[in-house]
Amino acid sequence: MDPADPEEEERLALLQQVRGSFSGSSLTLLSIIQAVAVGELATVVAADYAHFNIVQWLMSLVTLFLIIVVWDHLSRDAITFSWVPDFRDSALPFLIGVVELFLCHAVGVGIDVWMVGTVGLAIAALAHLSYVQWRAEQWAENRRMRAYARERWRVERGLTIAGIILCPTLAVAAKVGVFGTGVHVSGVHMALAVCAVLLVGVWLAGYVLSTHLSWRATVERTGIGRLLD
Repeated sequence: MDPADPEEEERLALLQQVRGSFSGSSLTLLSIIQAVAVGELATVVAADYAHFNIVQWLMSLVTLFLIIVVWDHLSRDAITFSWVPDFRDSALPFLIGVVELFLCHAVGVGIDVWMVGTVGLAIAALAHLSYVQWRAEQWAENRRMRAYARERWRVERGLTIAGIILCPTLAVAAKVGVFGTGVHVSGVHMALAVCAVLLVGVWLAGYVLSTHLSWRATVERTGIGRLLD
């Protein structure tokens, strides 16, 4: 194809425009979804906080932490890689948002329902990681950034596998009454419930650490930090 062909130049310009708008549109969509999730969590807490036990407060904090982790993780991917978006790029953030809303609502229902929501969270994490890797591999422009991201992907694959094992295990334990029933927990049940919720929080913290270390290494290797000095 002749590079001086006006039609070819127009197609290339359109392609560049679509790719260039990917980060902005993704971040806008993500910010709207996260705002809705935060609003739902605030509504649930404000409606019944006077009757919350320690487990519900912990579930609220871990759910808020989840919303922040999702924003941090997905926004880094959006500004690191680029491709021509399609329906899947719109659907995946909404599916993650549905899981977030479920967890926000479950705070007021009980740990047994909340733990079921974490199963959906683990599945969403697997779907997102697999999708980003697949799409990033399709575009040559992502070649250099893929090299920096591979170590993070290996760590996150391990974290995701851990979540696929951990979350269903905790959900089954919650359903059989290991953590008590609904919001009525006390004694040993409460201690076990606290430990279970904290385990989910630690699992999420692993993604934060992985993303932070990977991003810092990428900034150092690419010299972005020196450009900002």
